[in-house]
Amino acid sequence: MTGLKPARSAVFAVALLAASGGWAQQPAPTPRDEALSFIRNETQFHLGYLPTEQSHPGTRGLSQALQADTVTGLRMLLGVDDDIPPVARRVVASPEFARLRLAVKEALDNGRRVFFSGCGATGRLAILLDAANRRFWRESFQRQPALKDAYGEMDERTYAVMTGGDFALIRSVESFEDYITFGYHQMEQAGVREGDVVVAISEGGETSSVIGTVLRGVDVKAKVFFLFNNPAELLAAKLERCRRVIENPAVTPIVLCTGPMAVAGSTRMQATTIELLVAGAAFEAGLADHLAGRLSAAQRASLGLGVWTPERTVAQFEALLSQLRSDANLAALARMTDREADLYGKKGRVTYFANAYLLDIFTDTTERSPTFKIPPFRSVHDTVSPAPWAFVKDPLRPTAEAWLHLVGHAPRCLEWPADTYAQLKAADTIIKNPPQIGIKDLHAYPVGNEPDASRTEVTPNVAMAVLVGDEDALLDQGSSAAWSQAFAAAAAPFAERTALVVGRRAPQGWQEELVHVDVDVPATPLRLFGHLALKLALNNVSSATMGKMGRLSSNWMAHVDASNKKLIDRSVRLIVELAGVDYETACIALFESLEEMKGWDEARRRTTSPAAYTVERIRARGSASGPPSTAWRLGLGDMRGALRFIAPEEMRETSVSRAADALTGTWKGHAECGDAFTVTVTWRRAPDGLWSGDLAYEGYSGRLFVEEIHFPVLSGAFASGASFVFGGHDSGVVCQGAAFFKPGAKQRRTYCGGMQFSALVNTNGPSLYFDHRDPTVGAKGCEIAIAKEGGRLTYAGIHVPGLLDRPPAAYRIPYTSGFTPFAGGWFEAGQIYKKWGSAQPWHTNRKAVNPMRKIGLWVWNRGLIKDALPPVERLQKELGDIPVAVDWYWWHGNPYDTDYPDFWPPREGVEPFRAAVAHLQGQGIFAQVYINGVCWDMDGKTWQEGGEEGVFVQRDGSRATRRSTGIITTGSPTCAARHRSFKIASRRWSGICGRVV
Repeated sequence: MTGLKPARSAVFAVALLAASGGWAQQPAPTPRDEALSFIRNETQFHLGYLPTEQSHPGTRGLSQALQADTVTGLRMLLGVDDDIPPVARRVVASPEFARLRLAVKEALDNGRRVFFSGCGATGRLAILLDAANRRFWRESFQRQPALKDAYGEMDERTYAVMTGGDFALIRSVESFEDYITFGYHQMEQAGVREGDVVVAISEGGETSSVIGTVLRGVDVKAKVFFLFNNPAELLAAKLERCRRVIENPAVTPIVLCTGPMAVAGSTRMQATTIELLVAGAAFEAGLADHLAGRLSAAQRASLGLGVWTPERTVAQFEALLSQLRSDANLAALARMTDREADLYGKKGRVTYFANAYLLDIFTDTTERSPTFKIPPFRSVHDTVSPAPWAFVKDPLRPTAEAWLHLVGHAPRCLEWPADTYAQLKAADTIIKNPPQIGIKDLHAYPVGNEPDASRTEVTPNVAMAVLVGDEDALLDQGSSAAWSQAFAAAAAPFAERTALVVGRRAPQGWQEELVHVDVDVPATPLRLFGHLALKLALNNVSSATMGKMGRLSSNWMAHVDASNKKLIDRSVRLIVELAGVDYETACIALFESLEEMKGWDEARRRTTSPAAYTVERIRARGSASGPPSTAWRLGLGDMRGALRFIAPEEMRETSVSRAADALTGTWKGHAECGDAFTVTVTWRRAPDGLWSGDLAYEGYSGRLFVEEIHFPVLSGAFASGASFVFGGHDSGVVCQGAAFFKPGAKQRRTYCGGMQFSALVNTNGPSLYFDHRDPTVGAKGCEIAIAKEGGRLTYAGIHVPGLLDRPPAAYRIPYTSGFTPFAGGWFEAGQIYKKWGSAQPWHTNRKAVNPMRKIGLWVWNRGLIKDALPPVERLQKELGDIPVAVDWYWWHGNPYDTDYPDFWPPREGVEPFRAAVAHLQGQGIFAQVYINGVCWDMDGKTWQEGGEEGVFVQRDGSRATRRSTGIITTGSPTCAARHRSFKIASRRWSGICGRVV
């Protein structure tokens, strides 16, 4: 082993020190210890603020769309690919791209090599680019043997370095991507040197192992390019390891940021697609430039060189996207999606057989496992784990030759001994048990034409040929090609045969089921459009299939794996989203699940997502029983335009302390709000179980105003029959039914007056109570959002700090907010609020005599005396000692009350009206006429009595007029003594009067 002397490279020495040390080394750490260590010590892997980790607005509700109509869901998925061409056009016109193109040319001119490096999806992309160049030259030598004498080594002029070695084609090696040292050492072993070109590709821009390959390239003075899919300034500001390479003058960053993926975090989709497009176009252009003065025009034309400029390549890619979305192609892709979903649902298996595009299918198929937690590829030595739902085979070659054909060279696998891992500062778990990822381990996966009973031992089973471009002739009836004969033999044991053909021509005489994706696949040196077309088809079909099978939640990977630190963070954020808990609670629960799953059998562990299992656990035990979430949002604006909200994920430092009855979260440092900007959330639990929370911030130095503070932000699950009580309008509103609980629905409501509580009422499981304890009854509101996948409601209190000349450096919400789970409905929620509300000035300073306090039931009725009064009198007789009152609407001459105050005189005259009211009062029935007031309730006689305090000032400073009714009480929840009597008497109410509220 070579190259690990500390004095050799200062950069490498720093890399050794900065590399991850794995999990905590303390004796027998508990899951809670491990979770808190991850939260406090692994902040460089908390990546929720990156666009590639976020949810794309164009695919929200994707899982529901796919369940309803496959074509609609596929159209949503394919629509996100439209984000790629504008970015690609900008990049190929940039000086950074021109520098890469020139570097490729000069490396080839001078006999140097071009290295592609990556991890996971980008590692497979690196291998694909290398293999494509090798295939191009092998086929060129066959067509023009004379070229081999002059260019016989050109197929060796590219080299792929994938984190974990070529074995990682099977599956990413657990935790390898977390180590800068691993990538550095792999690139060192590959032999990169001065004058070579390193094209390092990382979708997120933060993959430690890929950064290690960059650092090795810098150390040996190679020309280094770093391709990634998030904003450079964001990565550099947040992550020290990214800053080291992005701001390094020896590194040329090429930013390919298209925004969020179609499936949140699934960077195998748009991120890797634009990387293939841009890196492939750059290499093809550099190769053409290199050969421009060396080959004749006829030779170059026969090899397809110089035809495809980068600009034309991007334009053709845009045309490809348009062709894929034709009605016929969408129908074909939907048919394949439905077919595979049905197959897997019946416990069936599909085996893909391919020729030149074997690696492309292999890539998409193996990436389905970590994305959707379905059974991974299985070794021939493993008879316990479930067989993969989908597998890939070469019908023409045995396994050893198939691997050689797949990557274009003898596979490069890692067989590092324990002392190598020790010198690379690996975790003890890796040093004590080095992963088995050598060449023998790779060959244990039977991708060749050997018989494989596991593919046909269950029914249904399908053999699918996958061919691209001019390969379609291989399925022509009567074809004598070797591959055709080999496929026929390999497919014979299968119950069904089918084919996916991507290209303009369909096979002639093919009698079996056919999925024909009719698009242009023009030839280029790297077969770039064949790779792109097949990638788009397979990515979208496999994602849609998993969505139909319930492995997506809206556009989130509901069954993500947790095999490295980035995926642990992604899993935690998914749990936060789906279970409605804060990050710390979710993280502890995830590590508890991981510990529990260690005791499971291998088959169950390999097919169960820790994230999905944790969500189930939290929901089962009732997430509301634990401490409330520390989530918050701050809306920044200029008092004129739309607000931009920031959340805890954007803060640089996080600290959460927890006790039995207290919880404090502190977040510090923000790119826009200042290094000293600090937000603090505190929750305390009272003896009665109610949690009381407050939020404050300090050190704010941003230029925008904090116009809204959303706190608390709390979530809870609901099922059919749930309702939502909003106490801030009149005497409360009960919302229920499909319209209110529609998945993805979001609405805002404003609290008016002293009733500042709401509740999510569940008939099964705990109900959730929320309130705001503001004695001054200041302006406030709330946002009620239903999760895209349904089943979960998020309540966010909205506090408006007010209008000031300049943004204050510090602010505290001037009241506390309450939260508790409870059993019951609207009445029980009212009783919780009553304990506090009845002690407030609006109650303690009320009039000594108030006839309405004794009223047990209000009746709303309208119209003429003969219609409005008799039902009320009958109801009073029926209810006996329960006082009844009437709110008399439409006693005036206007059919609608839009002409206030022009309601007088009453429609039947003043004297009959007075006599009717006196008649009711004589029977002890309180009567109130309904009058709409503008801006304030009409209990006061003048503007000063409630008018000014009821006016809402809008963000532009103007007053907002609103209409609100006079006081109406509808069986107030504060009337506890009457509640039982109401229930007993309720059966007698029906039919007595026109409407009872």
